[in-house]
Amino acid sequence: MFKYLKTTKEGVLCLRQITTAINIDVTASPTKSFNDVPGPTALPGIGQLYHFLPGGSLYNLRGYDLQNFLYKKYGPVVGMKGHFGAKDSILLFDPEVAIQIYRSENASPIRMGFFAAQYYKNVIKKEKGEIERKYNGLIFDHEDKWREMRTTINPIMMQAKSLKMYSEALDEIAMEAIARMKSIRNENNMVVNDLLEELMLYVLEFTGQVALGRRLNAFAPNVPEDAVSRKLLENVHDFFKVSDKLDFQPNMWRLYPTKTFRKAIKIFDRAEKLNEYLLRDAMEKLKTDPKPEDKKGVIERLAEINMDVALAFLDDFFFVGVDTTANATLSVLYLLATNPDKQTKLREEIMAKGSRRPYLRACIKEAARIRPVALGNLRLSTTDYNIFGYEIPKDVRIRT
Repeated sequence: MFKYLKTTKEGVLCLRQITTAINIDVTASPTKSFNDVPGPTALPGIGQLYHFLPGGSLYNLRGYDLQNFLYKKYGPVVGMKGHFGAKDSILLFDPEVAIQIYRSENASPIRMGFFAAQYYKNVIKKEKGEIERKYNGLIFDHEDKWREMRTTINPIMMQAKSLKMYSEALDEIAMEAIARMKSIRNENNMVVNDLLEELMLYVLEFTGQVALGRRLNAFAPNVPEDAVSRKLLENVHDFFKVSDKLDFQPNMWRLYPTKTFRKAIKIFDRAEKLNEYLLRDAMEKLKTDPKPEDKKGVIERLAEINMDVALAFLDDFFFVGVDTTANATLSVLYLLATNPDKQTKLREEIMAKGSRRPYLRACIKEAARIRPVALGNLRLSTTDYNIFGYEIPKDVRIRT
């Protein structure tokens, strides 16, 4: 239970926490340095990497298991030293403190993530002499560029009336997805294919409809190897596979171009070029065969306002939108399946065909709480903080 939480005029975080186990009283000035933050012991250059090797205390721990272990062993704030050129970071397991930090940052925070992809966009492309894009996307841009993109995108994406125009087409896609899943069930009424893969096909199809105003035919039987839907799905899988290896597993790509890093560059380049082709193709078709406003995709409408924003946002759609949406959908379906009474209640609300569906919204939000798509939120601190008496300097990664 939290009794006192505020930020001083100097931007220093102060906290008094009372729990059943310990009383913590933090004064305005930090009493301990960043190096004193509890966490696994570290060695120069490689940080805590050796703990993840066979025989180490963190060996074979990943995801939630790793975070749960660190929290139980070291408490609500854990220091992780950067290795092979990565920045130092802290893991923060206190939601109230995290909220205060987010509110202390400016209106355009630096949200870290997909480090290898960002390096490709900001460094590698320049080294190759390619024309620099004005925007890289909401996932990759920060501060002023992020705000400029949001200002352009929000009027189109964040209004319900803007998305209602796609309802009929999306309902058609949903019915096709259901029919497909019914057709691939076995004698025990179980879907024989990987359900997540099926959901990714579904999400890819409606993403094509919303983004580009076109069907990708991801459900079609005997889809050819060179089909756009196959290429897009391959890009999604490859993007997350190499990003996991380069961003979240020990890798020396920051010191020299490893084999995985060189492979990642080819994947990022291939994905960008496909998205550029899709946008050019869509705009050329609009010139020769204009669509009414309610038939245009989000990206087509954005491109008529700002081509640079449209191209960057298309990367957001296909780089990270398909995988995350499919996994979030799977979580909702899983939790409804394991809570049949809630499934019945939701079904009754949907079958009532009301214009508002608060229980559906609640189910989605609860699924996001119980089974979040991402393991955490990563920010780069833009000021100095005092967290539990420890000095947390500027330019430290804060993972919550």
